[in-house]
Amino acid sequence: SGAGGATATVTTDAAEAAAPMQEATHSFIGQTGATLVVEAGSLGDQSDYFLKDLKDCVIVVREVLSALKMENISGCSLYIGPVAGSLLVREVHNSDIFVCARQLRIHDSTECNWYVQMASGPIIEDCSGMRFAPYTLEYPDLPAQVERAALQSTVGSDWWRQVKDFKWHRAQASPNWSVLPEEKRGHRPAAAAAALVKNTAAAAQVADEGAEGGADGEDSEDEL
Repeated sequence: SGAGGATATVTTDAAEAAAPMQEATHSFIGQTGATLVVEAGSLGDQSDYFLKDLKDCVIVVREVLSALKMENISGCSLYIGPVAGSLLVREVHNSDIFVCARQLRIHDSTECNWYVQMASGPIIEDCSGMRFAPYTLEYPDLPAQVERAALQSTVGSDWWRQVKDFKWHRAQASPNWSVLPEEKRGHRPAAAAAALVKNTAAAAQVADEGAEGGADGEDSEDEL
């Protein structure tokens, strides 16, 4: 864990983009191929977190965070519970991220799938290949944690798709983000996380496939 003082506030766009990210009370920094887990009750009174310089990692956070910052992350799978404040992101690439937060700002990032539940529309800046879907993470304490983070109003909302691209000023829709098609939302949690979290969209797809298989089998029997 690092030391320092992070806040849940978000600065103006110009200052935010230029300023270096400050350390937080807790952090995972400089890991490759690791499985990093934060369990409920493990953070104490200060629950702000910084994820930085992570490559090919699996990150699971099953606790309420006050704020979260992510910087220089690539090839990772992140399964994150409620963030009562803001999530500030810079330089995240080729990753799958599940998160529920009050506010999300993404800078300088490429080719990510975001499964999000928000209290406002996500903001992107200098990004490309950002794909958004509803938050379909599941683990036993999550509903109570969402309530504890005062994010009950986000449940079932469509803020996840109300994305604003601050660097796109034309009338046409921004080409830098899209809605992830339903048939592509079947991300199965990495093996290291499979016992801790579930993607309900993936489970639904498996059930549908099983039903289709059963129907096909019945049809083939009728033909015999």
